[in-house]
Amino acid sequence: MSKELMVADILTPLKLVLNKGSDDGVTLRDQFMVYGLGAPVKDPSTGEELERLEIVRGVGRVVHLQKKISTLESTETHIVPRKYKRAGNPIFPMTMYNTEETRMETETKPFREPQIGDLLRDAN
Repeated sequence: MSKELMVADILTPLKLVLNKGSDDGVTLRDQFMVYGLGAPVKDPSTGEELERLEIVRGVGRVVHLQKKISTLESTETHIVPRKYKRAGNPIFPMTMYNTEETRMETETKPFREPQIGDLLRDAN
């Protein structure tokens, strides 16, 4: 039986090491959803245990491949405001002196509290 695809190490908030590589069929640019397992959820009317809650940590793409491991980098983004100060013009000091402007920029979101042993599945 083949081992499950899991997080083997955490390099940075944006990069995770997986426990499978090219020998296991992983290829560059594969996309995976990373998730942890939460508590079992029960049906309130019957008390039947339904399944464990999946806690989504994020989505990423394989950016480096080795025979037995691979590196996954976050691909989720969000828009964030960034403030920039503009210094005054020394020749015309009354124009645009110390103004501040806000620009909206795209930023890569880190994985949300990833844990070694978290599971992965195809994100496509």
